[in-house]
Amino acid sequence: MKRILVAGFEGEDNSSKVLLDKMNCKYKLYLENDFDNSEKQLEKKLREKAYDEIIIFGSKPLVKSLYIELIGQKNNKKYFTKYDYEKLSKYLNLNGYKVNISKNAGNYLCNNIYFYGLELLNKKYQNIKLIFIHIPALKNIIDIDDMANVFSKYLNMNIKKTIMCIDKLENMM
Repeated sequence: MKRILVAGFEGEDNSSKVLLDKMNCKYKLYLENDFDNSEKQLEKKLREKAYDEIIIFGSKPLVKSLYIELIGQKNNKKYFTKYDYEKLSKYLNLNGYKVNISKNAGNYLCNNIYFYGLELLNKKYQNIKLIFIHIPALKNIIDIDDMANVFSKYLNMNIKKTIMCIDKLENMM
């Protein structure tokens, strides 16, 4: 069985924290809103357990759709995700969510943890796949419970079944 770590940033009004609270998943990590501490938290989690995938959520306040981030970058160095983001994007689209594919995770905490995570995986944990997803602020999310349910179902599906379901749904539309 796959182990998937799901993370989001702390803060009662932070949409990534609220989403994580509502999601049904076994492995959660609430990241501190601090550059160094969030890096230490992620590294500690990776030392404690062998994960297959990591999904990190962050809030992007001025948007109304989801942004799947492909690149973490810092000081002219870039790391690209190895996560199968196209399948995730299709799944989200089929469940009514508009998804943008982005190559700019920003220049603050979100990009920092994504860059650090991708760099760490590149150096020490090459078999783990990591993706970062920006979600809207709470005021721009129509139904946070539905969003949590959709992501929870995605996490809990067997990957082969997910691919089959996505293909079947596409063929039905």
